[in-house]
Amino acid sequence: MKSYLTGAMAILLLGTTSFYAQEEIQSTELEPITGDQQEELQLTAKDSMVVSSWMVGLGWNFINDSGNRLNDITTTKNMYNAVAFPSRINIGRYFRSGIGLEAIVTYNKYKEGNIIDGVVNPEDKDYFGFDTRFSYDLNKIFGQTGWFDPYVGVGAGYTYANDLSRGTYNAVIGFRTWFSDRWGLDFNSTGKWSFGNEASNHIQYAVGAVYQFKIEKELTKKGLEKLALIKAMDEEAKRVSDSINAALEAEAAAAALAESLAREKEEARLEA
Repeated sequence: MKSYLTGAMAILLLGTTSFYAQEEIQSTELEPITGDQQEELQLTAKDSMVVSSWMVGLGWNFINDSGNRLNDITTTKNMYNAVAFPSRINIGRYFRSGIGLEAIVTYNKYKEGNIIDGVVNPEDKDYFGFDTRFSYDLNKIFGQTGWFDPYVGVGAGYTYANDLSRGTYNAVIGFRTWFSDRWGLDFNSTGKWSFGNEASNHIQYAVGAVYQFKIEKELTKKGLEKLALIKAMDEEAKRVSDSINAALEAEAAAAALAESLAREKEEARLEA
């Protein structure tokens, strides 16, 4: 009687473990992950952003020192000064806080016949500028916008223009457009105010290519959410795998027990 009871328990254990093993296996096959879903659940370059770097740039600068900047902003004839070759070099360090520190060197030439501080310039005159500035990445306020990177800044510098030297305090507004993590274009406008001597104030515009190096990156908000989902799915897959393995091991043990009981029963029958 004991053997029959043990056998019945073994058969019940066999059926139960088999049932749960099949349930676990079927549950993993009901909703297979498609290729598109697998691609969405993989971290890509779009899921990270540059948070700090060094940056160098090379470009052109354009100066309006006509003294008529606000009286007739639609007039451009004889007001803007520029040279044909690259005339602006900058280097800076940018931090994860959004703050940037930058040094800028510019060269230009006031053209003969252009309006300089309200009068006609009688001859070509060299322009030299050295400026430092603090900038702030506005994406820290508005949120990451990917390729578009607006900023504002303040600074100070030294300018030699129109045969006069002067110190200046500056204000800048601009934006960068990024083609990759390293390469982009920089567009900005800087107002320069003289430290109180007879030199005039002026506006300097700039456009140029920029290159980032010594980059540090971190995941975006969407990237962090995706990483958390990937980890949760990995944990769930491991749990299901462990559960299936445990069920299959129990099934094998139950089958071995049932076989052992059947053998004992057969031996007992033969002895009788």
